[in-house]
Amino acid sequence: MPTPVSPQFRPPRGEADADALLAIRQACAAADGYDPLSTVESLPTHAELLAQLRAAANAPDHWPLIEFNGEVIAYGRTGGWLEGDGTRVWLHLGWVRPAWRDRGLGTALLRELERRLRQLATVEGTPRWEFAANAAATEPAATQLLLDNGYHVAYTVLEMGLVWDAFDAIARPEAPAGFTLRPATADDLPAITRSVTEAYRDEYPGGRQHEPMDEAGYTADLAGAPFDRGPSKVAWPGARVAGQAIPPL
Repeated sequence: MPTPVSPQFRPPRGEADADALLAIRQACAAADGYDPLSTVESLPTHAELLAQLRAAANAPDHWPLIEFNGEVIAYGRTGGWLEGDGTRVWLHLGWVRPAWRDRGLGTALLRELERRLRQLATVEGTPRWEFAANAAATEPAATQLLLDNGYHVAYTVLEMGLVWDAFDAIARPEAPAGFTLRPATADDLPAITRSVTEAYRDEYPGGRQHEPMDEAGYTADLAGAPFDRGPSKVAWPGARVAGQAIPPL
């Protein structure tokens, strides 16, 4: 008798997988709920997935896919960063097509991602390292999977919405004496970046859970999408930045 077919891990095959991965992400968003205005848990576009898969060609071990009968039914990816206290954080993210949930695939994908990251940690040899994963408030099953496997909530990001009708009724105070409030220009971006670095410098005791800012990279990000300098406001007490609000598009 032929051997029964079961889901198998395989590496990404470049741009050929973009449609399948986008379908998985869209199905997960439809099943779990999705905020299109979120800047944290964003849903990638086809073009963004293409770019990610091109980059994955140089690191296929960072992108395990699960395939069954020629169909990609789940996938994960890994990354990481070095925090201010010297801890290496190895991040893993995973998505399982909703029709395939509750069959152990999420656990299998989690175990595989951890195995691969453990190998990377061994090769790198950083003295202190840990696993990390993300789960949004709309993903109770993913949250429970992580909790059931020894993870705990270590860092929470809150996104706040504004009711414009109520906002329009709020009286806006003028800038304090000595401060100039105006939109940001391209020439202002390096100073804005420095002000953000200064604002968070003492936010994380000992540098824990703080990724040192790449100031050049952040300045480049501010120069393009998704930031919109048009409605941005920057407070200037002279030549330095006291604070800013730069909304994404």
